Amino acid sequence: MMTKLQNVQALVKQGQPGHTFFRFEILLIAFVNLAVALISSQVDLVSWLTDVSVAGAGVFIPLSISLSLSIAYLADSKLRAVIVERDKFMLESMHDGLTGLYNRQFLHDSAQMEMERTRRVTSTFSVILLDIDNFKKINDTKGHDVGDQILTKFAQVLEKTVRNVDVVARWGGEEFIIMCRDTNDLGAVTVAQKIQNHLSQTNFPENLHVTASMGVASVEEASVLEDLIKLADMRMYEAKQLGRDRIIHCNSKETTH
Repeated sequence: MMTKLQNVQALVKQGQPGHTFFRFEILLIAFVNLAVALISSQVDLVSWLTDVSVAGAGVFIPLSISLSLSIAYLADSKLRAVIVERDKFMLESMHDGLTGLYNRQFLHDSAQMEMERTRRVTSTFSVILLDIDNFKKINDTKGHDVGDQILTKFAQVLEKTVRNVDVVARWGGEEFIIMCRDTNDLGAVTVAQKIQNHLSQTNFPENLHVTASMGVASVEEASVLEDLIKLADMRMYEAKQLGRDRIIHCNSKETTH
């Protein structure tokens, strides 16, 4: 009876011209995964690839063969463990460990791609930068455990308020940021007002009344992502200086609370 590896080799050698081929970067990922599979199975990778090359199929692997490679090795328990660990690492690298929201780097990368998209098509997006009011006082008087509970609950409010297409992230400490896709300044202000309303109706630990100061900026105001976020940050701090629990946005910079 043929082993899994022999089956895969046979499939590769049967490849014929005319198949649908993966794009180069997808093919590269397929080879990397295949290498991991072979190494985890303690197979001589160089000898195996040399044997396969006899088929003379060239650089590309037919789509049907690539799928067969995936199916064959996904059945292998060793590779499944490798994939689980890889996926776990990828998720952890994108998310904040405490709140479960996306982290600063993921938000930055997503917003940069959105900025580039708006240059190609007629579109817009806005960012809302939020800072929990008097959070240091909460930590000092109630302890860091309660502070962590506040952060987690606050994150849940944000997730429940925004749309699925929007990106919510923990920016750092008690600061959070939301990227509102296809949303202009006024639309983002509406989202911020909804967040204010939901915060006022939320039961936080220790019966604390939690509010946030928010700054809103849209892509029409800045063509560089760093400038856009800086503008939202300046407005957020202005909201704090004016009494907290406020939203500052463009135009007349009227406060809302």
